[in-house]
Amino acid sequence: MKQHDQLTNLIHSLSSMEKQYFRKYATLHPLAGGNRYLQLFEDLAAGRIPKTTATASSRNYLQSVILRALRNFHAQSSSEMEMRAMLDHIEILHAKRQLKLATHLVDRGLSLARDLGEPSMVLAFGKWKRRLLRSDSEIPTPSALAELDSRDDHALDDLTLEVKAIQLHDANFAAVRKGGKPVQPPSLLQREAASFDGNIALETSKGMIAKHQGDDAAALKHFQANVEIWYRFPRRIQDHPRRFTAALGNFLSACNKLSRFEEFDKVMQRIRALPFRDSAILTEAELQCLKLLLVLHMNQFNFQGAGAAVDQLLALRNAKGEAIELDQGIQYMIAVYHFLAGHTRAAINLFAELIQGRRSDANAERRDAARLIELLLFIDLEEDDVVATRLRSLLRIQRKLTLQPWALLFLRQLPGILKTHSHPRRQPAYESLQAQLSAYAGTKGFAYDEVILWIKAKAAGMELRQFLDSQAPQQ
Repeated sequence: MKQHDQLTNLIHSLSSMEKQYFRKYATLHPLAGGNRYLQLFEDLAAGRIPKTTATASSRNYLQSVILRALRNFHAQSSSEMEMRAMLDHIEILHAKRQLKLATHLVDRGLSLARDLGEPSMVLAFGKWKRRLLRSDSEIPTPSALAELDSRDDHALDDLTLEVKAIQLHDANFAAVRKGGKPVQPPSLLQREAASFDGNIALETSKGMIAKHQGDDAAALKHFQANVEIWYRFPRRIQDHPRRFTAALGNFLSACNKLSRFEEFDKVMQRIRALPFRDSAILTEAELQCLKLLLVLHMNQFNFQGAGAAVDQLLALRNAKGEAIELDQGIQYMIAVYHFLAGHTRAAINLFAELIQGRRSDANAERRDAARLIELLLFIDLEEDDVVATRLRSLLRIQRKLTLQPWALLFLRQLPGILKTHSHPRRQPAYESLQAQLSAYAGTKGFAYDEVILWIKAKAAGMELRQFLDSQAPQQ
């Protein structure tokens, strides 16, 4: 990627608050070249061609200033950045011979690093502890040195375990993604790692191994242990809400597989009981939990439960106002709920929004599915003119080869099926299409499933809701 594209992408990635902070930062820390750099920033932020010629050196300088501003803006946003800032401050204080204040920061940093299970930071602060002891006018006592030696030895052991656990996790993640066999933990990792990241990596790896071996109970045990580690370090949840959300996803998916549905309510209760509940840090975790709950109920054809999950999702969004935005995946699931539940007009409106939207999280698979399900809804409404228009539009898209393979196959078959009006003649055509689409099952996931359900219903001569009710498990 060219350097000017990198700068443009960096500027477009900034939130409105980060842009506002950069402008204030640039005002308080005048840039060499004055308004020329701010004007370049504003032009690139607005997608305009810069009014002045932007050389490579000017772009590099602007990029470095943006990164300095972001470092200040996010200085307290995570414990890792806070500790790195403390190390910078310690180095400055040491150069200024402010040894007592530097020692105070070192002791704070050591305590924070130990509390957060960060052996690499324990070693970094320990290094400064030794330098400050050597800088002191008094010779370090043997007991002080022995304490430092012991702490460093423990931190080195912990760091070794952490690195090995992370290597195991990465190897297993790559193996599972490629359909290979996970790697068993070496003997070194038979005991619990002492670091936070080491424990997380180890439990996740063990869960992946158990899942691959078909031992769902063991997988649930390890994924639950993973989540419990997060609960023991609430500051880490604040630092890494997406990683915590991913851990919750593994755990709740394992619960779903073993029908441990009561765990969903327990997770929601524990999330809401965390001390920083009102800081909006955990909104994403709540959304993930409710989304999984929605999928669970829909898989069970429990439309009452799915409707309750949708209501909770919308209530959470309304309570947060503009602080959160439902991602495209969640919006898609809500639209599919309305489609399966027979709320035709609501589903059409939601799918239309997904088709027309221009979002950074847009997914081609969902976009294809939204186009085709909207078509199915109009077919059910017997709005022939709209169906014809949509078909012509989709066939134009097909010629440009922007649809997924399963969507292309569907479109090639659908016009011929719709030309046969009587059900006895239509059924073999539907069943043929269903059989061909089944070749894509297992690789296409959510976007495949909703279309195939509609085809199955039509092949059986039923409306979709009637077909789903016939498939639902008997209570």
